[in-house]
Order: sequence, then structure tokens, then C-alpha cells
Amino acid sequence: MSRLLPPRRSATLAAGVVVLAGAALTLVGPASAVPSAGATTASAGPTPPGPALTITRSATSLRSSTASAESPATVVRRVSPTGNDAASGSVLAPWRTLARASRDPLPAGALLVLDRGAAYQGTLSVSGSGTAARPIRIAPIGSGAAPVIENGECLQLHGSYVDVSGLLVRNCAWAGVSVQGAHQTVHGMRVTGNVAGVHVMPSATDARIVGNDIYDNRRLSPGKDGPNDDSGVNGVAVQGTRTVITGNRISGHHAPSPDYGIEGSAVEVYGARDTTISGNSSIDNSTFVELGDASTNATRIIRNTVTSVVPNGYFVVTRGAADSFGPVRGTVVNHNSVAMNGDGDGGLVCYAGCSPAIMSASDNIIVARRSPTWTDGSGMGGRNNILVNDSDPSTARRLFVDRRRDLRLVAASSAVDTAGVCRPVLIDQVPSPSLGASSRTCRDGNGDRRSGLDIGALER
Repeated sequence: MSRLLPPRRSATLAAGVVVLAGAALTLVGPASAVPSAGATTASAGPTPPGPALTITRSATSLRSSTASAESPATVVRRVSPTGNDAASGSVLAPWRTLARASRDPLPAGALLVLDRGAAYQGTLSVSGSGTAARPIRIAPIGSGAAPVIENGECLQLHGSYVDVSGLLVRNCAWAGVSVQGAHQTVHGMRVTGNVAGVHVMPSATDARIVGNDIYDNRRLSPGKDGPNDDSGVNGVAVQGTRTVITGNRISGHHAPSPDYGIEGSAVEVYGARDTTISGNSSIDNSTFVELGDASTNATRIIRNTVTSVVPNGYFVVTRGAADSFGPVRGTVVNHNSVAMNGDGDGGLVCYAGCSPAIMSASDNIIVARRSPTWTDGSGMGGRNNILVNDSDPSTARRLFVDRRRDLRLVAASSAVDTAGVCRPVLIDQVPSPSLGASSRTCRDGNGDRRSGLDIGALER
């Protein structure tokens, strides 16, 4: 859709610290820690302190040093280029291939580690299920570059409560990471070279895509030879329910398209329900968010920063009932900072029967080379947006530090302290079962001794 490891060496584990010495392995800190839903940067924050976990000499299970005798041990499995698929799969007797690691479902609380500096071919399919208290975790071990998964279906998450972090996933058959189960978390990953970086599939519920670097997924979907059917070139493709996409850096999604001239989006929302897209940094994507399919509803696009020099790009594209991919209802676009700097670029597009039920937008700053908004029908809902095109480029200079690279507000910006009185702000201005409320700290951003919320994503 367009317009849609060997003993006796130090090791590190994403979201924790691993020390491997002889037959002992210690994991310090909870490996499942991820940034909060309101994170506004692409990097995962520091891991809070937690109980030490120690692998016994057999290196097949680990137990918290503070755990009671009744607490279950954690199963640990390892895949290494030095391993053997006939081995036990323990840290000291690892498997060699992803296919072998995929064969046995992992139990709740299991930890699967991949060697840093290694490249793995094919598919890692995780079919076991964890629990909220004991998720299955997949992470790197060792020193050096992130483990690479490539040239297959790559990473497929089935089951429920699976937490994956710290890998580089690239050049896969379609998606780098396919999320198919419930309560899956993908964080601290690098994903590139695919049709879609991360695909949240229709069966997925409560997925969290948090603090990843998703870049240059520039391949069109194969086999699309008809008119008006080009697709792909997506950072995140969302079809599931209650998906949260937050704190990611998403960049470089644009490619030539026979049907549309140019194709690509940071986030594609198609048939998804109750999706939250917040606190992301979007750089040089053809479109930030495109929405389609009549079953799509309740999408919240909140406090993102968006810059692009890709020609003929857009901030958000959605449609009404007169389009074959519509109507898409209930899209809320609030408190975003946007500078579309490419030739012919636009901002918000709501067409084929736009109305406030299709989209509302409030407290956004949208600067575009062509038009910051384009609507038809009765138009979109919302209020209090700052909309600028290049008929007066000096206005943009008075808003941002640098419209191409730095969307922080200058002190004299008309966006400072003008989004209302200082108050707790809901992430999407309405109660959300996914995120709930998130308080903002209001400051006097312009020296007038009065504090207020700022328009846009970044509070000065």
C-alpha cells in the first residue's frame, strides 16, 4: 500500500552484564528491562540494578542468588559457530545452527544467547511461551559486534512473552523480525535491508517495539506487478492489536516504485487496532505514517520528531470511505514536531472523504515545502497547530534550532508555552488502555516567568 562462547573471557549481554569465567556465568540486572512507553529517544536507557543470576557448573540453568529454593531455575541455551547441533545446547556445549535452536520450544524464563561477532544464516523461530514474570529472552553474549541473523526468514516470534534485544537482523526474505504472538518485546535491535524491518502480524497482540534502530529497509514486496499494488519499504508494518512503537530511530525508507513513483514509510498501519506511535525519531523516510484498510482504527501518533529531505514525501497519510483502502477511522495526531524539507513535500494528508472521525490533529508543528495539510470532505478535527510552508521560510527559522537536524524550539518560538496550562498530559489526550497517563514537566521556556506546555514534541 502506498499513498501505503569459550570459558575464561569477559562477555556482555544486552540489558545486563555477563561475566564468563571458567564454568561460571553471572548475569547482573534484569535482562528484560526496557524503556518506558513514553521514551523519547532511540536508545534503551541504563539497566537498573537487580539480583545476580549465576549459571551452575553444568551451565544448563541459572538461578537468582536471592531466589528461594522453590524458585524455578532458568534454562540457558546458546548458539555458536563453534558449536555442534548434536550437543546439549548449554553455554559450554552450544548448538551450531539456528535451525537446531528453533526445534525445541523454550520454557518460560529461558535465556537463549547468540555469540557476538558471529553471523547466523537462516531462521530463528521462537515457539515457546514465557509469562509476564518469566519471559523468554534472546540476547547476545561475548564481546564485539552484535550477532547477525541474515538470509532467511530471520527472526520469528511465536508464543507469548518473548523479549529479544541486541541483535542485527538484515537482508531477510521479507521481514527482519516477524511478531506473531502476544506480549512480544523487540528492543535495542538494528534492523536493515528487508522489505519490512519489523512486521507486527494480524495475530499479534500487545507487541512493544521499543528503542530500536530501524533503517534502510528499501525493498519492494515481490510479485506486485499490477496497478496500484506496490508495497514494502517499511520500517515497521503493523497489523496487530494494541501495538506500541516508541523510542525508535527509523530512517531511510524510500525506494522507486512503478506504481507511485516513490514508495516507503517509517510505519505502515494496515488492519491494525489501537496502535500507539510515540516518541520516535523519523529521518528521511518518504512518509512517516501511512494508514489503510477499513478495519484499522484508534491509531495515536504522539510526540514524534520527523525530518526528511526525500522528495514528494508526507508526514501522515490517511483516507476516507471513497478510497479502496479506507475508511480508516480514529487517527489522533498530537504534539509532533515535523519538518518536511524535500521538494514537493507535504504534511498531513486526509483524503477521499476526510472528517473529524477519520483524523484529528492538535498542538503539532508542521513545516513543509509544499503544503502542511491537505484535506477534503468536511476536513479533519483538532486545534492549535502551527502550520508553515516555504512561502515564508523565515517562520521555520523562528521555530526550530535547525529545521533539517534539530527540532528543539528556540526561545522566541511561537510554540513555547502556548499549548495550555501546565498539567498532566495524557499521551494521546484521551485515556488509553495501552499507556495511560504520562506527566510532563512544564517550564518557562521563553523567560516571561510563566510556564506552559509547548506545541510540538519537545518541551523547551
